[in-house]
Amino acid sequence: MPPFTQALLAWYAQHGRKGLPWQVQDTWYTRLLSEVMLQQTQVKTVIPYFERFIEAYPTPEALARASDDDVMALWQGLGYYARARNLLKAVRAIVFDREGVCPTTAVDWATLPGIGLSTGGAIAAFSFKDRAVMADGNAKRVIARAFAIEGYTGERRFEKAVWEKAETLLPEAEAMPAYTQALMDMGALVCKRRPLCDVCPLATQCQAHVQGRETDIPAPKPKKTRPVRYAKLVFYFTQTGLFLKKKTEKKGVWQDLFLPPMVESEDAKVCEGWMPPLPEEALIGNPIRLTPHPHDFSHYRLMMNVEAHEVRPETELEGFDFVPFSGLDKVALPAPVALLWRDVERVLNAYWA
Repeated sequence: MPPFTQALLAWYAQHGRKGLPWQVQDTWYTRLLSEVMLQQTQVKTVIPYFERFIEAYPTPEALARASDDDVMALWQGLGYYARARNLLKAVRAIVFDREGVCPTTAVDWATLPGIGLSTGGAIAAFSFKDRAVMADGNAKRVIARAFAIEGYTGERRFEKAVWEKAETLLPEAEAMPAYTQALMDMGALVCKRRPLCDVCPLATQCQAHVQGRETDIPAPKPKKTRPVRYAKLVFYFTQTGLFLKKKTEKKGVWQDLFLPPMVESEDAKVCEGWMPPLPEEALIGNPIRLTPHPHDFSHYRLMMNVEAHEVRPETELEGFDFVPFSGLDKVALPAPVALLWRDVERVLNAYWA
């Protein structure tokens, strides 16, 4: 066994995390659910979502038969909603297409929607002791520093070098669950962006530490200027609810989530004066206007302007559903839109008090 692997396993035996919910209730289903949730998300954020999901859908069959809207509502706030859609597709493929028989190898797991070789490697290592590479962000950072692999996350040359090195470090099958968790924990608890080298069991063999380059490896990803797009959202509300519509278009962001009337454009002027069609006599009082709010996606920044208008109770808005305030927790709003509505609510509560 390589010295790196020996040291990592010895450290994990004493200091690794062993009481996480998906370790306590350890099945392929809980591992699938947790690994999908953990993509680009920290453990402390994931735990309450995981627990709510398991309470609502304790078995893969329960999740497979759940409605998309209910699942998306439960996912609300966790972000990266494509993960939830792919999770549903993957579980349904196992339950319905494979008659409940799940994959046992990373390669087989990676054939399912949203499950790449790294996520598949983690699930297969934990549940079936498959000798497969798991290379999440934490693992990449640990391996890159230990072996002074040059480059930045996402760079093809760097990703290839880290993966090839990771393949040489795998222990025997029996140790795969502990080793895979150890890599995750080392990156999350010790070999962080600002590493704790004084307590690291790998320090004496870590090439980045020996060279004094711990914070230089991996290199920061070259910054790109994000293009800016503009949007205007209009909340039409009464004293009992507001109008929302599920986005069904397959292009763009926020697919399958609920939105108020909204327009988006590369031209700010297109959004400035836009209003969804509604008779002027339906409006009550003056609108609420919020300060423009930026939200960053991976490839662009969206500047969101918000107006909120109270409308008469008998108002109907074509193409939109009236959602009572008491039912808002049952529909999935994009996290930034939900935050904007809370800002509107604070103004309304002061006004209606």
